[in-house]
Amino acid sequence: MSLEDWHRFQWLKKNETTVAEIEQLMAVALRGLQDSKIGALSVDGRFQHAYDAALQCCMIALRAEGYKVSKGSGHHKYGIESLPLSLGDEWKETSDHI
Repeated sequence: MSLEDWHRFQWLKKNETTVAEIEQLMAVALRGLQDSKIGALSVDGRFQHAYDAALQCCMIALRAEGYKVSKGSGHHKYGIESLPLSLGDEWKETSDHI
């Protein structure tokens, strides 16, 4: 399965991105990571910030490949599950050692 296959299934849309967009998404992810470390927040609140940061990282990889998740239900699922496809074969080699 490839990102192009996902596009044909209409789970993804082709959409060119800009450096500014990637920078903005990275800022959101970094802010989420910082917020996840705030001890005054509940465990649930910290988890939500960490989850949102991880989701943004998946979206960054997808956007860097020129795609975005189609609107509708399941956009988190497709965003997260697209990560190995966005990162390519190099990810498979690295993840085998984790």
